[in-house]
Amino acid sequence: MHPKTKRITDSILTVCALALGSAAPLGGYEQLAPPPNVVLPAGRSPAESLAAIKVPADLQVELVAAEPLVLDPIDVSWGPDGRMWVVEMADYPLGMEGRGKPGGRIRFLESSKADGHYDKSTLFADGLNYPNSVVPWRQGVLVAATPDILYLEDTDGDGKADRVERILTGLGAGNQQHRANGLQWGLDGWLYLANGDSGGKITLARSGQSLDLGQRDFRLKPDEGRAEVQSGRSQWGRNRDDWGNWFGCNNSNPIWHYALEDHYLRRNPHLAPPNSTVTVSKTPGASQVYPLSETIARFNDPFGANRFTCACGTMIYRDDLLGAAYAGNVFICEPVHNLVHREIVQPAGVTFTSHRAPEEQTSEFFASSDNWSRFTALRAGPDGAVYIVDM
Repeated sequence: MHPKTKRITDSILTVCALALGSAAPLGGYEQLAPPPNVVLPAGRSPAESLAAIKVPADLQVELVAAEPLVLDPIDVSWGPDGRMWVVEMADYPLGMEGRGKPGGRIRFLESSKADGHYDKSTLFADGLNYPNSVVPWRQGVLVAATPDILYLEDTDGDGKADRVERILTGLGAGNQQHRANGLQWGLDGWLYLANGDSGGKITLARSGQSLDLGQRDFRLKPDEGRAEVQSGRSQWGRNRDDWGNWFGCNNSNPIWHYALEDHYLRRNPHLAPPNSTVTVSKTPGASQVYPLSETIARFNDPFGANRFTCACGTMIYRDDLLGAAYAGNVFICEPVHNLVHREIVQPAGVTFTSHRAPEEQTSEFFASSDNWSRFTALRAGPDGAVYIVDM
């Protein structure tokens, strides 16, 4: 590697779908073949998919894990021992074998050479119901798997979860893309989650507390069995900056800011506050994107082509490995168009505004010409690199 080349990641997770399988019919409906004029692109090898990615010239992409080490990954996190914890939504969207059977998995990856490239994979838990987020906690991990938040622990050292504790239950079971997700620690010691917009009335096992989420995000303290609703609602991924400002998104709006926090507002029951959700991007609402891939013909709104239609995994970059130009930038996955979008975030009074980088006015920060590269999550790793999860 050239000494002046920065790395977009020391070990980027780009996992490629190498084969397409047909799911069994659901609910008695006959599964039809696609129209004869629709040609699906062929799958690519991990090396071929890696070569299809384009990033700025001063950055470098590396593949750290692919099939068979991982399959259908949707989120990652790291423990203090350096293990990478991976959520696999193998049951998306119709359940295993298309019959609704739960088949989500949690596994951890290890690097035997400690070089950031993972070569050992251990299945920790299986048979979970569409899990979508994981975070290490105590001696195990917390997992979001609607209708539950679960605590999983290996008590005998065999690498398998043999303790399963339900921290809470009652999360709304809407569309799998609209369920509670995004386990993220706040500066205040609370664990924050995006609502996803499926709501639910949750009950916390350790305290018996009951809470109606409505259409709002929430936070919890797993040890105490406490939960509180929060301002606003994010569809997929709620994240913060170094100062505790929280940001979210939905499928067509890449970033907004929760300017007024609910735990302050509810001190005065007589207050009628303004909308606490402030749009940050200067071009919100299905703004244009610039993919390298050719959009696959499908039944959908034709005006959705080359526009945000699946913004998710919004992340504020809080490290400096990539260089000062990227610190504090927001990165957003757009899986339908096989890219990761970047915007520069700047203060604007008590909230923020964001815009494209000057050098990315008609291009994207990270884009692939591989139609099967579907980026769903972004995480800053322990080394300060940006890890991108490709489902």
